[in-house]
Amino acid sequence: MPTFRAKQVLDHGSNCLGTYTDKVMGPILRQFGACKSISSYGYRYDADGLPVIEDCQKTSFFMYYTSPESMTLFRALYNNDYGLQDAYVAF
Repeated sequence: MPTFRAKQVLDHGSNCLGTYTDKVMGPILRQFGACKSISSYGYRYDADGLPVIEDCQKTSFFMYYTSPESMTLFRALYNNDYGLQDAYVAF
């Protein structure tokens, strides 16, 4: 998936379960390490605005799948939000 497509989706916001559900469940999930935003890890960013790979390797990769950014992108791909599924197939 091209990075610019992911940014296009994330520019509209991100959440783990839903806008309202995250307000209630978010604090509980974060106590268990889930639903933690990528920006909250304190990583350095490269010129493209992406976290530096060496910093990302400090955390088990599966934890990133529970981030609001990841959950939003998976949901957008599944639901074809913003034409993401169409763009992925065309890619």
